[in-house]
Amino acid sequence: MTFRPETNLKEKNDKESKDAENGNETESAARISTIYNPGQRDTTTSMSFVSVPVHAAAHSDIINKKKTFVEQIKKLTLKLKSKNTDDLNDMQKLKIKTIRLMCLTVLLLCKLILMTAIFVFIFRSAQKPEIKNIIVDGEFQILNRKFEYDMLDKQSSMFNELTFNLTNELNRLFKKSDVGEYFVRSEILEITPNMTVKCIAIFRSSDYINVGRIGLAFLRSLKLQHSHTYLGKLTINVQSIGFQNNIPSILEKVQPDNENVEELI
Repeated sequence: MTFRPETNLKEKNDKESKDAENGNETESAARISTIYNPGQRDTTTSMSFVSVPVHAAAHSDIINKKKTFVEQIKKLTLKLKSKNTDDLNDMQKLKIKTIRLMCLTVLLLCKLILMTAIFVFIFRSAQKPEIKNIIVDGEFQILNRKFEYDMLDKQSSMFNELTFNLTNELNRLFKKSDVGEYFVRSEILEITPNMTVKCIAIFRSSDYINVGRIGLAFLRSLKLQHSHTYLGKLTINVQSIGFQNNIPSILEKVQPDNENVEELI
């Protein structure tokens, strides 16, 4: 029989390694079993793993606390979102109410202004006096025309022809004068035997218009030629020119002074 010490030694070492591996696996299994069964002890190693379950429970508590905290955060976030949404809705409602109130205020102001304007218009219309035209009586003497009895008849052709020409000349004269803006029309009333023409001139009512201004406008608008005063082709006696208001209670008659006539001539 041949002795092989090296082979036996190798086999012995392999056997010990396998036993060690089997022992480690058994110990690991015992530890895992102890973790899930806290009261169980390892009969092989005679070791107690009481501290391991305590650490696992603490880890589980931490995980639960984290979950609880996350849930609380989520709930708080949802609550804040809901509150912000309610605040926004309240702000929108307040804004709408404010706009409605402003519109209502503006509408009331417009109604008030309109009613005030209507009241003022009615009041002024009631208080405003009726505007009447100003009628002025005038007269002047014609020097280069002889009187004829047909001129006394207002239906005669002679009277109508002469009054037509005089009316046109008077209208042209006043329209080109200082009071032409307010002049309406003129009319011949009568021609006397001494060839004095009596007429009326009608003007729109204005503070600017008065008898004196009308008389001066008539004088200044007459044509001056060779020391004579002409109304068209008719020579006018300047001393005979006179104007007065067509109101019986006012007897303001304007006669040009000799000094004013000399200055105009």
